[in-house]
Amino acid sequence: MIKFLIYFAAFYLITILTLFLTHSKRDALTHIRFINRHVLFQIIALSAYVIAPIAIQFYRWNINVLTWYMDDSRYDRFRESGYAVDYESWLNDRGGKETFWVLYQWHTRNRMWNVYKFINIPIDKEYIERIITNTAILRDKPIQIADATGFIRHENSPGLKFFDKAGNSGWSINSGTVIAWDYTIVGTIKYYFTINDQLFFRYGTCFKLVTAFKRDWYINFGYGTGRERYKISFKIQPTKKI
Repeated sequence: MIKFLIYFAAFYLITILTLFLTHSKRDALTHIRFINRHVLFQIIALSAYVIAPIAIQFYRWNINVLTWYMDDSRYDRFRESGYAVDYESWLNDRGGKETFWVLYQWHTRNRMWNVYKFINIPIDKEYIERIITNTAILRDKPIQIADATGFIRHENSPGLKFFDKAGNSGWSINSGTVIAWDYTIVGTIKYYFTINDQLFFRYGTCFKLVTAFKRDWYINFGYGTGRERYKISFKIQPTKKI
């Protein structure tokens, strides 16, 4: 354990030094803030794979002592089902019942979300600082990240969207096998932007890796600041060929 901490500290310091050597001070501090607030938290949140089963069982017994290991954003009291759109679609694709295994998958997918949501990002208008890369395409057209004034209206991060088993599609349906191209963004983006003069960055890429076993296989990778939260994700997604 001590060796691990020493190696981790060394890797962290090398990463920080590299950022300052390869970026401006302002950009480097932006990346360091992301590492400190998100990456380090996600390392701690890996404990959810062990603690989440206990938290789920306690929750079923109405013992709410480990709820920080759960994700209550799955609820939406304003919808008839009582579930949020993305969770309801995800749940229906897995049989429609909140079994122990289904809950375990959700709470380890969104690890310690009830705590993480308090790691706040300013929720206000985003303005472009500078674009490093933009090859993103939606509906066969290039995406415009910001308008003429620099205002960023939509996040527009590359990623696959799907049809669920009921045939529904939309921006919130992130899993499945049949791609909903009206909502899917492919390509790569990387840019810096500001919220109330505080600098943030956003990177994302989505591309077809290979066609094999009668499926198209896509890589989807993103990190940085999304709307309302920091994020880092990596997916290899097989899709059905139509």
